[in-house]
Amino acid sequence: MKRKLAVFFPGRRYGVDCPLLYYAESVCRGKGYDTLLMHYSEHRDVRDMISIDDNIRQTLPYVKERIKEKDPGQYDEMLFVSKSIGTVAAGWLNQELGKDMPPIRHIFMTPLKQTFPYMDSPRNIVICGDRDQYLAEEELKNFCREHGVQRFCFEGVGHSLEHDNMKDTLKTMGEIMEIVEKFA
Repeated sequence: MKRKLAVFFPGRRYGVDCPLLYYAESVCRGKGYDTLLMHYSEHRDVRDMISIDDNIRQTLPYVKERIKEKDPGQYDEMLFVSKSIGTVAAGWLNQELGKDMPPIRHIFMTPLKQTFPYMDSPRNIVICGDRDQYLAEEELKNFCREHGVQRFCFEGVGHSLEHDNMKDTLKTMGEIMEIVEKFA
């Protein structure tokens, strides 16, 4: 039986206990993955006062150290599920782990432009909204098309992937979890 690990990378103000990552973890556990939750939001108030780039730089040493807890070399399969700045941390960590690791697949939710250097593989998917204020839909669409990355874009939502009303948000959340389940 293959050993599988799913690692979850939250956003700047979107923790692993928020719906997208919480339910994605549940899906992965149901599919036999061990899970590792990254928690780098201990200073959220301070983080809000610094730039996203500084926030990312502070996150990278933590994720590199934290992955060691699971001894990633023991796994046959790895999946990184990330949101916002977590997409940069997940891509960077993938690169840091090197070629000795099993291929790592990614679910990048609402990636930032800083994630582009890490996204250029058909083993990755992107989930985004057409109104994301941090990355223009057209720019992300073009990047994904040029690099063979499958992109799932939801209409009427921004960076949070939420609608103005709960009913539509829950419908979109269900659709996103179906994507996660098929990819995981």
